[in-house]
Amino acid sequence: MRKLCFRSFIFYSLALFMLCIGSVELFAAQTAELVLQGALRRQESRGAHWREDYPGQDDKNWRGHLQVRLLAEGELKYTFQPTRDY
Repeated sequence: MRKLCFRSFIFYSLALFMLCIGSVELFAAQTAELVLQGALRRQESRGAHWREDYPGQDDKNWRGHLQVRLLAEGELKYTFQPTRDY
């Protein structure tokens, strides 16, 4: 029996979601909007995400994961979860 790796789980979850909404173009547009909104909220530059108004990396305030959830009312809720230092 083959193990299902985490990347495969994410891929198949996204594929199922795309089938449910019925439009790859709509899914791509919504995903792009979420990525852009997240990039605008993150007030720093990190990796390929680079901003002129915040040219430096800010580990003190932005080392972590910015998560977005779609609420029942159709509103987006953004939360930030800091990562641990190892």
